[in-house]
Amino acid sequence: MEQCNVWLFAEAKITDLPLKLASEAKKLANGSGGEVCAVFIGEMAADAVQDLGAHGVTRVFAVDDPLLKEYSTEAYTQILAELTNEYKPTVVLFGTTSRGNDLAPRLAARLGAGFIANCIELNLDKEVGLVARKPIYGGNAHATVTALASPLIATIDPKVLEVKKAGVAGIPEIIRPEVKLRLDLSRTRVVEQIKADPITVDVSEASVVVSVGRGLGQSEQLKTIEELAGVLGGSIGGSRIAVDEGWIPHERLVGSSGKNASAELYLALGISGADHHTSGIRGSKLIIAVNN
Repeated sequence: MEQCNVWLFAEAKITDLPLKLASEAKKLANGSGGEVCAVFIGEMAADAVQDLGAHGVTRVFAVDDPLLKEYSTEAYTQILAELTNEYKPTVVLFGTTSRGNDLAPRLAARLGAGFIANCIELNLDKEVGLVARKPIYGGNAHATVTALASPLIATIDPKVLEVKKAGVAGIPEIIRPEVKLRLDLSRTRVVEQIKADPITVDVSEASVVVSVGRGLGQSEQLKTIEELAGVLGGSIGGSRIAVDEGWIPHERLVGSSGKNASAELYLALGISGADHHTSGIRGSKLIIAVNN
């Protein structure tokens, strides 16, 4: 079987992420004369395969098993390691999602592979390897990093990716490898799933963030902010002043010295808009600022 150069881990439940990764993988594969393959673990929608084919994927590795109904770090890592060892891709791409950030470094450690996290630009050099650009110092600077040990594993920020259809589209070949899951390797199991209260979700993962600053005036106003966040289904964040005043805990600080918010909606209430705060919200799609 012909080797596939660039692989992507397809998270079926995240709508356009597999297509974004496929477009990026196709760009890398074009430079190296290789192919693009996608790996699905768990349930795979039938129309997802055709969509991936339109974006350059030629083969899809589909692994499904009743034991994979719930996400398991150990099981997924075992499967990815076995597939990577058998088919030997050059590059394996993940999105910087909670699952991608969990799996990619584990897979790299298991394989002794090169790993670069949180990339915003990728290039594949036949002689040098995988060359990536990634933010450092809270996004205030960028570093160019090279992964040398093969396979080359990277997580890339979905916000910097675009969905681009391939010039020649086809229906990918579906391969269903036999993977024997070893339950004895799994040290965890899902006992119960509890839906998170949107207000308590980490600001870096929330789709809606309501942040407060100096303009809040006093802690008594927080009750109103919590009510607003509840109506919007959002998480509460804040500026440095809000943290210093004790209005919000430090882990909810948004900005260069705190968390980055990549929300669908970012509502800034009474925040001056200083650079050290706005540097942490540039990934948000819609920002609404309300003065005091």
